[in-house]
Amino acid sequence: MMKKIFILINFSCLFICNAQNLGDLDTSFGNNGVTEYYIGGSNTPSLWKGFSGEKLTVLPDNRFFYTGSTHWGCNGTSGSNWGGILARFTKDGSPDITFNNPQSYYFVNKGSYNVIKLCNDGKYLVATSNGFQKMDINGNFDENFGINGVAENVSGYPYYDIKELSDGGFIIIGNKYDVSKNYYPVIYKYTSNGILDTSFGNNGIVFFNDKKNWVFDKVEVTTNGDIFIVGGKPIDPNDTTSTRMQNVMVYKINKFGEPINTFGLNGFYLSNIYKYQNYYYNEVFCHLDGDGLIISGDGYSTLLPSSKKIYMFKIQDNGLAYNFSNGFKNIPIYMSCDDVFFHNNKLYIFGTGPTTQKFITVRFDLNGNLDNNYNNNLGYVQFQGYNLGLENVNVSIQDGKLLFGQQFTYSMCFDDNQKTSIRRFYFDEASLSSDESTLSKSVKLFPNPASSFIKIKTENKTLEITLLTSDGRKIPVKQHYENGQIILDISQLSKGVYYLDIHFKDGRVKKSFIKK
Repeated sequence: MMKKIFILINFSCLFICNAQNLGDLDTSFGNNGVTEYYIGGSNTPSLWKGFSGEKLTVLPDNRFFYTGSTHWGCNGTSGSNWGGILARFTKDGSPDITFNNPQSYYFVNKGSYNVIKLCNDGKYLVATSNGFQKMDINGNFDENFGINGVAENVSGYPYYDIKELSDGGFIIIGNKYDVSKNYYPVIYKYTSNGILDTSFGNNGIVFFNDKKNWVFDKVEVTTNGDIFIVGGKPIDPNDTTSTRMQNVMVYKINKFGEPINTFGLNGFYLSNIYKYQNYYYNEVFCHLDGDGLIISGDGYSTLLPSSKKIYMFKIQDNGLAYNFSNGFKNIPIYMSCDDVFFHNNKLYIFGTGPTTQKFITVRFDLNGNLDNNYNNNLGYVQFQGYNLGLENVNVSIQDGKLLFGQQFTYSMCFDDNQKTSIRRFYFDEASLSSDESTLSKSVKLFPNPASSFIKIKTENKTLEITLLTSDGRKIPVKQHYENGQIILDISQLSKGVYYLDIHFKDGRVKKSFIKK
């Protein structure tokens, strides 16, 4: 009898203990929801120590890259000797030893791997202080790209952002410094082969020598080839304090690097919203949604309450979009802005909450309105952080869950130095459902890669099929039924990686494909 009671208690606990709520750790990831990662350490005979994560990038099969840097131990010069790390992990958070076996990472003896982008051909662009390279999903670098496999960084300073153009070329933004450590924004354009494009600016470069201490943070490209750049203009260009204030700035140019003068003043739009310019740059986050540019960050405004809060505004072809929350919106939740992303045609802002141990994801519709139906009418989800110092917070979406990287801050003289914690949280209602592996296996997608049509074969009744870009934007697609299969017309899509979000009565499945 006691044995039966014991079994019943444990069986009940199976359901109670595994109950999933928004904001909970996904315990199937890593070690009970957590993976701690660093290079070297006391048990590894290596000069290189720690790991400072900079960018999480999820692959179509839910494995993920994590780029960043490591440095060597306490010899009096450790702070200036950085090396770049490009590591790959399995979908469940373990270092992927099949990547550059057995290390699970690549190392570069200078700077940091600080940018990684998915290209239209299914390969990945990775950048360091040396320049950038093209790599396939298995870590094989393209030796025909650039010069001996590297597109040279002509400024010698880190890139802030990279976007691929429809012609396969790349727009890159960064900064150059003078002898007094003042910095000036720079725009580069490279061809698809990794060579500076001489049709753009002055032999591939636009240098703003009259924009002292301006910063270009993010770049987006419209479907017609126009280029939006988001950043900040200092209120006082001679202010060198860590809390110097900036206007939020948007700059619009054409594919040749020329300003589009119908936008703002000579291509520049300056908002009445201000932000702090901490350290070298403070990112303003943006996203192209097909109708304009949604920009978000944290700062102050003459048009908004004086307390520091999150703001959003939307830019269209001729400037501020007044149909979007009367042009701008102040979010009624005290938080910082660390990232912005789209998921299932909703806008999410992720940041630090009232304390450094609390993180918040707030959900909005595409009109900038708080989604009051989210998480039992709260409109946001909170995540518990660690009680240690933190830097370089990174988030990405993996299989409908939030992949979260948070760096521990250690003394430089610790053997482990910096260590990064990677965790996975539930933040989307659909991810709370039971394991969908059986349902996923019942869906066949072919051919893949495809050029004109994608066919879907399944015995389950589909309720809705949504086509998404690699960054989560919803786009329309024609579909019809033929011989028991669903056929999607993808002939008009640009080359690249896309996702199909397929809804069934008993769950949903996300499948990826490559348009060639």
